Amino acid sequence: MNPLRISFVGALLAGQSLPAGAPAVAPSARSGEAGEASQGVRPVARVNGEPLALEGFRDWIVRTHGWRHVDDYVTLVLLKQETARMGLEPPTEEEIAAAFEADWHDQVLWRHRGEEASFEKELAESGLDRQGWRDRRLGTLEQEVVARRILRARPPTDAQKSELWRRDFGPDGQRVHVRVAFFDKLAELRPGVEANQETLEAGDNRASAAAKRFHRAVATDRARFSELVRTESDLCTVLRHDNMPVDLRARGGELPRLGSGHFGDALRQPLAKAAVGDLVGPIATPQGYYVVELVARAAAPFEAVQDELLEIWRTRDPSQGEIYFLKEELRKAARIERFPLNPPAGGP
Repeated sequence: MNPLRISFVGALLAGQSLPAGAPAVAPSARSGEAGEASQGVRPVARVNGEPLALEGFRDWIVRTHGWRHVDDYVTLVLLKQETARMGLEPPTEEEIAAAFEADWHDQVLWRHRGEEASFEKELAESGLDRQGWRDRRLGTLEQEVVARRILRARPPTDAQKSELWRRDFGPDGQRVHVRVAFFDKLAELRPGVEANQETLEAGDNRASAAAKRFHRAVATDRARFSELVRTESDLCTVLRHDNMPVDLRARGGELPRLGSGHFGDALRQPLAKAAVGDLVGPIATPQGYYVVELVARAAAPFEAVQDELLEIWRTRDPSQGEIYFLKEELRKAARIERFPLNPPAGGP
């Protein structure tokens, strides 16, 4: 008996329809790609040379598993209805594709410290590749893109603006613009390597020496901070509004507003007595060493930064919590009628 041969192609459930009358499963006699094209068959897999058409697979999914996903589809429609009510343009396919690329980058940074090959290996162990991950994420990703468009367009409340101000300007209302480099004590520690006293001391020595070299190089030529942080700094992250990390190395170490909680507030005290233009560090912390340039500092009272707060609000990435409560709000206000996916034979 020939071994079962299955090759996956394309994206599952991409939502493209077939011409009327196209067979759910093409005859095995016409299993080649030319035969599939002539029949208008878009396969999701090929088994022993027999293509499995998207249309048949889609019908089977709806009959057997569709009930699990009806709520997701209803939620997506409610979100699209809300964009129309607000006069917003729905996201294009290109914007959805861009959102996937951004999501892929986030996952690589969040799960594997920016090492794409490690994330691809993790997916491969689950039988997935990049396209497979996209197929899995599309259902929730599309909802998130539409929801974020709505949330950015809604004006913030006074309480939300106050929260933004405290987060980005601190409890004392200060705009503190810094450039940051970080040297991680554990940067070279890999899964499976024992973190004993010897490896911890070696990591500390490596990070301390790298921080001192960086400080000397930048002190000699202050214009090189942004250049060197991209190549010499270890991974240095801050969290976006949606609590996904942003690697400051890609921004030349720039952090226009050192806010509450950034780096565990490890920089606030060392910078308290620094003057604008000072190069501070290395600053020792339990995680590693920071070298910081104080670019600017100025008072930023709440009343004086209203326009800036609105701009932060319009360009932020709304959190998963905001998205969840938006969905709940729309569902509670909606009139939703449910019908069976598989009505009984002879029924109404």
